[in-house]
Amino acid sequence: KITVEQDRAKSVSQRLKIEDAFADTAKSKFYSSWVYSGIHNLSALPSMNSSQAVASHLHLPRELVQEIVEFLIEHRLCVMTEKGLSYGPQRTHAGADSIWAIQHHKNWRAQAEQKMSLKNSQDLFFTFPMSLSVKDAEAIRKLLPQWIEEIHKIVGPSDSEVVRCLNMDFFEY
Repeated sequence: KITVEQDRAKSVSQRLKIEDAFADTAKSKFYSSWVYSGIHNLSALPSMNSSQAVASHLHLPRELVQEIVEFLIEHRLCVMTEKGLSYGPQRTHAGADSIWAIQHHKNWRAQAEQKMSLKNSQDLFFTFPMSLSVKDAEAIRKLLPQWIEEIHKIVGPSDSEVVRCLNMDFFEY
């Protein structure tokens, strides 16, 4: 029982408690490219209330963005209001056991690699290979899901003014 509870505490999906009614066929499309979740998150910004605004911001063809917006609306990840495109009621999460998690991580890490070369002072990239005790490694591993949960609590009620991506890796090599 203790081991089960410890494993549950390590699970980000268990901590975030996101109800995910998103169909598997839609997930396969959504997680095929960072653009789907990128546009989904941008739709929360009042200034990103149209396909044209999003396309301009992301430097992508408007036709592509419009196609993705239609997909997001169809699956309730976005909605169209009197003010235009907006964040929808549906949520999705690719947990560690999801077949789409690896692709989702790769998509956003590829975006991070591109952004590194731009050297924007607002961005932060940090790599910290380390040597430490097993006890301290376990302590850090235990802290990370708690930290993610705390960030989720901040992001949830936060006003949508900017979009950011946080990639985090902690692994033995």
